[in-house]
Parts: sequence; C-alpha cells; structure tokens
Amino acid sequence: MKLLLSTFYFLLFTRAHRSRAGFTLVELLVVIVVVTMLSVVMISYNSSSRAQLAVMVEEARIAQVLIRAKSLSVATYNQPSVPCGFGLHIDYARREYSLASYKIPTCANLPSATLSSIASNMEVFTLSPDLVFDRETDPATVHDVVFIPPQPSVLLSNPSGLILSGTGFVHVRGKAGSATGDVSVNSAGQVTF
Repeated sequence: MKLLLSTFYFLLFTRAHRSRAGFTLVELLVVIVVVTMLSVVMISYNSSSRAQLAVMVEEARIAQVLIRAKSLSVATYNQPSVPCGFGLHIDYARREYSLASYKIPTCANLPSATLSSIASNMEVFTLSPDLVFDRETDPATVHDVVFIPPQPSVLLSNPSGLILSGTGFVHVRGKAGSATGDVSVNSAGQVTF
C-alpha cells in the first residue's frame, strides 16, 4: 500500500511539474493583448507630446526674438544714428517671423506709420513644418511689436495695421490642432509665454 501511495504521489507531482513547465495559450494571448494596448497608448501619447513640444519650442524662439528686440532698443541709448525701433514682425502668409528694425525719417511719426511697411528684417525665422500661426481666434493678435528706444515704449499693431492697447498675442498651433500656445506682450513690454 505504501508502494502504491508513493507511486501515486510520484506520478501526481511529476505530471503537475511537467504541466507547469510552459504557459498556456490563454496566458500568452492575454500578455499579447496587454502589451499591444500599452504600445498603442504610448504611440498616441508620443505623437501628441511631440506636437506640444514643437509648439513650446516655437513659443520660446518667438519670446527670445522679442526679448532680443527689447535689448537692442535699450542698447541704443545715446547713439546718434539708430532706427526708430526694434521689434518682431510676423508674416502670416509665409509662416515667418523676424527680428526687424523700423526706420522712418521722423521717429515721432512712428505710431501713425504702417509698421509692416517700414519693417526691415534683420533676421528671419520660419515656423516648423508642423506648425501654423493662428490669427483667427483673437482680435488682439499682433502683426508687429515695436520697442521704441530709449525707455523702451511699446507699439503693438494687429494684422489690419491698427495700434493695439493693452496686451497683444502671437498664437501658434499644430496643424492637427491638438497643440496650441501663446506668446503675449503687454504695452509695458512684458513678454510671457
């Protein structure tokens, strides 16, 4: 009887050990489904984060151009022949923005001038291929931001050429529309993004 029980236990544990040597088909299918779902989530998250990152990089570049224009404006203090102002000029049709100087014979007439017609581009930047300027969303969208030396005082003009008071915005968005960003400039020259 002991021999029979020991043989039964031996066969029972040997078969149990053999049957646990691999994974069942159901277990493998569950693992494949879970891994597939996780990879789909990561891929979709990656593409949306890539678009948001591109918008943030462009916002930083636009803010850098604005701060550079303000710095150039302040640096012209006590210099005899300087432009009437430095600033940001945006060409919505070409998807470009530039660091520009603004020069007319009488600088006192600068607020009444059409700023986009007197902008002289010093350095031109093109938006990333996946991005566009979004000017339809806000009436305070700027076309030109001019820092007038030596204070510097600030002129903001919209795409129609009207001078804005308060705060102006540059809106950037991804072509798919999932990522958006703004750079704002107020009439005191504060740049935020």
